[in-house]
Amino acid sequence: PSHDEYIKQPLYWYIRNFQKFNDPSIGKKSRLKIIDFKKDQSDIDNFKLHYKFVDHDITDFYFGGFCEESLDIIFSEQ
Repeated sequence: PSHDEYIKQPLYWYIRNFQKFNDPSIGKKSRLKIIDFKKDQSDIDNFKLHYKFVDHDITDFYFGGFCEESLDIIFSEQ
């Protein structure tokens, strides 16, 4: 829905700060993990286009929805 566009601003700042902030004194940072449910590659491509501010090189995406497999991704040490 169109009102979902309002969430992009805080998401943008949260994700940007997480991915770009680098302070060696706090240790190694984990990769950003994004979990969502998408039915096909077209939906995945649209999602990534809509959130193109996410650095895909340092992000783990999982589009199978929230399930046991997604928990493995969330809690991985990468």
